Amino acid sequence: MFMSSCKRLRIMKGSDARGLGCGA
Repeated sequence: MFMSSCKRLRIMKGSDARGLGCGA
């Protein structure tokens, strides 16, 4: 669930998403 979102967000925003979805 989160892995998919984190991967997609990471490609869209980059590091911003990494701290928001991946960090949490």
